[in-house]
Amino acid sequence: FFRKTRKGGIVKSVNENYSHNDFLLGFLRGERVTSDVLQQIIENSSLQKVIVVDTNVLLHHMDILEDSTTELDCVVVCQTALCELRNLNLSVYKRAVQLIKDETRHYLFYPN
Repeated sequence: FFRKTRKGGIVKSVNENYSHNDFLLGFLRGERVTSDVLQQIIENSSLQKVIVVDTNVLLHHMDILEDSTTELDCVVVCQTALCELRNLNLSVYKRAVQLIKDETRHYLFYPN
């Protein structure tokens, strides 16, 4: 619809609704994650929570994330955190990528 401004100009206003139901929830070992798969991963995890890590956690606590005795089952790693990590420390970045590719863990890659 069109509306008139205070100065007398005419502005077209558009109301947009995002009606998609196929929201991207990330990737698990290269496969798209749907809401059903994510719900199943959360229910089967020991903490039953999703942990989203940032660059500082990846940079300073990679040993804890790599430790197999920790109960971190469902971890989300954002693309921006990986890009920052690649610029800060390449060896830790490579370790994080290997962690995401690990078949025994549920580390989700979220492109944003």
